[in-house]
This record gives sequence, structure tokens and C-alpha cells, in this order.
Amino acid sequence: MQRLFDAVDRAVELLVAGVFGVIVVIALLQVFHRFALNSSLSWSEEAQIFGHIWIVFLGIPIAYRRGAHLYIETFCDKLPRRPRALFNLAVELTWAAFALSLMILGWMVARVAHLQSSPGLEVPMSYPYSGMVVGGAYLMLVALRRLAGALAGREGLELSLVLTGVRPEETAEWKAGSIEPSATLSLAASGDAQAHALERAVETAQRIAARGGHAVLLADTLDGVAPATARKALAAARAIVDGGSLTIIATATKPIGGETTVIGLDATRTAARNFPALDLTTSGTLRPELLVGDAGADAIAAARAEAED
Repeated sequence: MQRLFDAVDRAVELLVAGVFGVIVVIALLQVFHRFALNSSLSWSEEAQIFGHIWIVFLGIPIAYRRGAHLYIETFCDKLPRRPRALFNLAVELTWAAFALSLMILGWMVARVAHLQSSPGLEVPMSYPYSGMVVGGAYLMLVALRRLAGALAGREGLELSLVLTGVRPEETAEWKAGSIEPSATLSLAASGDAQAHALERAVETAQRIAARGGHAVLLADTLDGVAPATARKALAAARAIVDGGSLTIIATATKPIGGETTVIGLDATRTAARNFPALDLTTSGTLRPELLVGDAGADAIAAARAEAED
């Protein structure tokens, strides 16, 4: 079932991207006709407006699924576990009610508008208003999935990926993976652009944790952002008492500060493809006894001491 949901999510996102691409092409054609041929297209503006309608009503559920809508968690974080769960449930029910009203009202408007044709494209006006119906249906699907998680007492694990400094030749490979990156920036991107992409990804993951979900954010590298920005991103990781959690996993050429767990790699062993290429002297965690017990923590300390000698 999850594969079906993922396929639907992907199809909707591709549809939005396709509509946006068509809008861009139509806008370029309009500019060319107006300034090169001195003859404006009578239907271009209308087509772009119709496309924007579809983008808006499909974009609402996409942002809702990703947790990208404005969300103020200050009040919610102060609530005990059960009132917080009830509050989150009320939020999901509100979204479901909005989706239902959007479908019903959109269908009513589309039926009436079907009797009228647009002046430019000369198509039934029900075509653009159908975006409300389709968007409302997808929003309902997302709301029901979120409601199921809320009623089960969990949001599940939501994995997200942000690429702040990927090599250009690896971009297609990353995008073809099972996780769609929330942002894809190459090594040539400015530090400000990389920091902005990282901060947005962290904010989205924080909203998931605030509503009781468990979010894991993967960042390909932190080398391109300022150290203060990188430390701020790592400091956002936390486990909310009686609530959700946020885990951030990132790579860097050297420790930044603020990490709770560091896995260091030995450059020589890595170059020789001698795996696992762990460097015990630079690897560690703040509370190893929580992961492997007291005996395991003592064994790790002994191994590190031997490696240092």
C-alpha cells in the first residue's frame, strides 16, 4: 500500500512540474510573438492562469504532506502528551474537513462553469475549476493517511534528503533514488544558497517532530555552509518528551561541534578500499552506554585507548 501512495505522490508532483513547464513555454512563446512577430497570442494569458489554478490546488496537499505549511509549535510543545495528541488530531480533522469542502464546492462550481466557455482557449470553464476537485481529492488522501497515523498514536518515520554540495555528475543518480531530495545544489552553489536549503530542510523536519512524528534528515555535506549555520542545524536534533524526534545525519571533512555521535573514516584505508575504514580515535558518541550497554562502552573505550597507543 505504501508503494501505491508513493506512486501517487510522485505522479502529482510530476503533474505540477509538468504544468509549470508548460506555463514557462507558453510565456516564452508569448514574449517571442509579441516582440519578434509583433502579434500577441490571444490565449496565452488565459492558459497560464488556468495552469496556476491547478498548481495552487495541487501544491496545497503537497506542502501539507511535506509539513511545509506555516506551523507554530510553541503552544503545542507545552502540552502534555495526550492533549498534544488530541490537538494534532484536531488539526488533521480540520484538514480533512477542508479537503471535503474543497471537493464538494469545487464540483458544484465546475458543474455550473461547464456551461460557459473561456474566451481565449474556447474550452469549458469546468477545466480550470476541476483543479479544485482533483486537489481536494488528493488533499483528502493525504489527510486520511495522516489521520491513520495520528489515531495509531504514531506518525511513523519520515526520511528526507537535502543535497547542499553534490557533484554535477551525481545529480541524476541522486534524483533517481528512492528519496526525492528536497533541494539539490551543486558544489558551485554559494554558501548562502546552501545554508538556505539546509535551514529550510531542518525547519520542515522540525515541524514533523513537533506534531509527534519521527523525522530523519540526511545532508550530503556541511562543508559548504558556515560553521555557525552547520552547528545550528545539528543543534536542532532532539527527542521531544512524550512526542516526536528529529535525527540529523550529515557528512563533513572534520568535526563541526554539536555532534552527539561522530563516525570517523581512515583516509588511507578508504583509499585502499579496506572496509570498514573506521578511525576509532576520531569516532565516538556522548552516551555509548545507551547504545551498547556498560560492557560495550568499556570495550569501546579500551579499543580506542589501544588504537591511540
